[in-house]
Amino acid sequence: MRIGFDLDGTIADLDVGWLNRIRDLGTPEGEERSYYASRNKILDPYYLAAEGDDVFIITGRNPRLRAITELWLSKNGLGHLPIIFTGEMKVPVGTNEEFRHVAKGKAAALKKYNIRVYFEDNEIVVRALREALPEVVIVQVGSRIRW
Repeated sequence: MRIGFDLDGTIADLDVGWLNRIRDLGTPEGEERSYYASRNKILDPYYLAAEGDDVFIITGRNPRLRAITELWLSKNGLGHLPIIFTGEMKVPVGTNEEFRHVAKGKAAALKKYNIRVYFEDNEIVVRALREALPEVVIVQVGSRIRW
């Protein structure tokens, strides 16, 4: 079976306050890279995958963060996993519009790679994916958004 995992808030911890500060203040790219490099692994995808499953990481990060993301994955024993970036949006960051845009990119990736089960922490993305792809099992893990 093909199984997908979101990265931030699912595999790696997420500090929304620090991330919003970086985005709101337009801090240097180095601080953004430092943020992503310092994340802690909170979930090993192999705890939820069966032997023989194909595991993918599908993230809403911008592809310009590929190098730091691949370095973090390698340091955390996940460098061999395929990673698909669905970021690169031209919408306000941290908004419902951003999350819906991310969900569209993730839906396209889930379809393209024939992912059957996907783990995601963002409730807006989970709802959008469930609506767009009823044939895929979308599992909510944790939560960063509360209504």
